Amino acid sequence: MKFTSSLAHRVISLSKDNTSPFIVAICGWADTGKSTLAKLLCEELQQQGTSADWISTDAFLMDRNLRNKLGITGYNTASIDTDELMKATTQLSCGAPYEYFPYENRTGTRAAQSRSITPQEIVIIEGIHSLHIALLPQLQYKIFIDAPVDVMKFLRIKANMNKRGMAVQEASSRVDFELEEFRKYTAPGKRRADCVVNVTRAYDYTFASSVDHGRSVCAP
Repeated sequence: MKFTSSLAHRVISLSKDNTSPFIVAICGWADTGKSTLAKLLCEELQQQGTSADWISTDAFLMDRNLRNKLGITGYNTASIDTDELMKATTQLSCGAPYEYFPYENRTGTRAAQSRSITPQEIVIIEGIHSLHIALLPQLQYKIFIDAPVDVMKFLRIKANMNKRGMAVQEASSRVDFELEEFRKYTAPGKRRADCVVNVTRAYDYTFASSVDHGRSVCAP
């Protein structure tokens, strides 16, 4: 069974007795494929007969230029509009739609056209702030994508060039500082996760470990 099929099966199993949207969080280092995994998981859930949609916490980030002026990265909790993110998560968990402007990686700004997410049986919130402590009461299944440091650096530098149009030197210059902030602000979310998933340089995913919250969470 392929990874997304197994993960979808697990989510459906855990959500079957839920009467409101079942909120799934996917967190981890930037460019480990969180958005892609959220999209693929939605597609797999739909194929298995469960409605699903997703939203990224990137939509609540301040623009890249402003972050650079302040000397902070997107991992820093000061870089995100926590109140608006909580508002969105609360609305979705209550079954209300939410309209937002997606974040564009190449420009580091919001898109000109808005998108509306309508609550489905499963709602996925992905991004480096998706396991923010303020969101925990709304989250029902928490996934953390993990990788060795060399893999994280490789994926980040590659994405900086391909997704953001940076030259090699610019693409790699801030990675060490980003790692420091990742370890401070995002990595602690791994302890809150129900499921840890490993990713490779080729974006292959495998279940790594589970956290015992009184239910079987990771292994299919």
